[in-house]
Amino acid sequence: MVFQHLVLEGHELRRKVHVVGVGVVEALDLGPEGGDLVAAVGLDVLEGGQLVHQPAVLELIKRVRGAFEDKDIWVFTGFTLEELREDSCRAKAEQTEEILSLIDVLVDGRYVDALRDLTLKFRGSQNQRLIDTKKTLSEGRVVQL
Repeated sequence: MVFQHLVLEGHELRRKVHVVGVGVVEALDLGPEGGDLVAAVGLDVLEGGQLVHQPAVLELIKRVRGAFEDKDIWVFTGFTLEELREDSCRAKAEQTEEILSLIDVLVDGRYVDALRDLTLKFRGSQNQRLIDTKKTLSEGRVVQL
């Protein structure tokens, strides 16, 4: 199942796709004119904290990248970047590195209620990071926004 909607965040309109099952790509109707993603600044993929639907997420990201090179793509996950890259992590999949190479920002880390901070932008708790994936991959170290 997929839930999707447009959200105004500050001064930016963003397309949100909440992935909670299969059928992601079919559910996102870009249409011949690009649908409402044309008006949005970017796409946010909220993966239910698990990034378990990586084949569908990868296909969605490739589709959006192909249609809209100028849109930024963020992925929100409950895992840290380091966990996603560990072979022993249940969230690591064949598609993980390719997804990371195609997105602009990874919002990583589990939401921790004890670390809740309403002053943070784009995340809910202090342990979560906004990672610039392009710079992180090119520099070989975590680069935060």
